[in-house]
Amino acid sequence: ENAVFGQVGPKVGSVDPGFGTAYMARVIGEKRAREIWYLCRKYSAAQALEWGLANAVVPSDRLDEEVRQWCDEILEKSPTALSIAKRSFNADSENIA
Repeated sequence: ENAVFGQVGPKVGSVDPGFGTAYMARVIGEKRAREIWYLCRKYSAAQALEWGLANAVVPSDRLDEEVRQWCDEILEKSPTALSIAKRSFNADSENIA
């Protein structure tokens, strides 16, 4: 809940002219992605969650517990199925890389 998100690249003369900009636009929409890249503002964890940049927001003192819970849930699943799903997700995004 204390995390701060933002893009600093253009402040220091840097940008990801491929995957980073395109993927962000795909996830949160082009207008919001342009706002983040062009204005280099900072965004709260709550805003990141609302926009789809984060999956969950938890109190900082519960972060390790939350990560452990997610890991335990993943470890209960088929490694083969997860591997195939990962390759499928990655293949879909390869064309914008």
